[in-house]
Amino acid sequence: MDMKHIAAISAVAVAACAFGANPPGFIDDYDAALNRAEKEGKTILAVFSGSDWCFWCKMLDQQFLSKKEFTDAVTNDLVCLYIDSPNDKSLISEKAREQNPKLVKKYGIKGYPSVMFIDAKGEKIADAKRMKLSPAEWGKYLVAAAKPDPEKAKLFEQHLKPFKDRMEAVMKKCEADVKAAQSKGDMAAVQAEFMRILAGLQPQFEAIRKDVEAHQFPKELEAEKAELLHELNSIGSIPSHKGK
Repeated sequence: MDMKHIAAISAVAVAACAFGANPPGFIDDYDAALNRAEKEGKTILAVFSGSDWCFWCKMLDQQFLSKKEFTDAVTNDLVCLYIDSPNDKSLISEKAREQNPKLVKKYGIKGYPSVMFIDAKGEKIADAKRMKLSPAEWGKYLVAAAKPDPEKAKLFEQHLKPFKDRMEAVMKKCEADVKAAQSKGDMAAVQAEFMRILAGLQPQFEAIRKDVEAHQFPKELEAEKAELLHELNSIGSIPSHKGK
């Protein structure tokens, strides 16, 4: 996440009440996704979102899922499923209101957005990493990554996932604090509040960054390590907030 992304998040904060339907090419019917995956021999790309409250979900939708080049890259090879958990339940279908909380529990969703691969039997294959790529490049990466690599998956769980989980926990705290500010209705202050909160969390991100640099990663995860360090270094470049 670089300063361009931070600016994008701030812009999303101003429009926090805005929402849309499922991203192009995505369906919200879990059973239909399983049936299609089995019939067509495809893997499901599942996105768990909080479309009307989660800044990172809005950012993912705005910069990737809504882009035609992303849709063109994934829809021929993957079954795209959008599992939304908005505060305003009128934004999703009646079936989604019934199924989505069960799916969040079934797949152990702890942070948003969460992106994963699921097989036609409903079994999770692996998390889908959100790489720093263009929409088209990320789409192509996801299509390739949907083909399971058990050995690499084990390495990811052992070496990379603990750091990802730590980052996710810090960002979840950030989201909760921003959401609390947002609920007060003072939208003019949300941007400044977001930057203040994120700047205050920099020591925690710095500690994670140092641990990642010190960890001995296998060669198979060099690209993922570099991407993770890029995210952490970008967050560390955010200027300190001089507000109250």
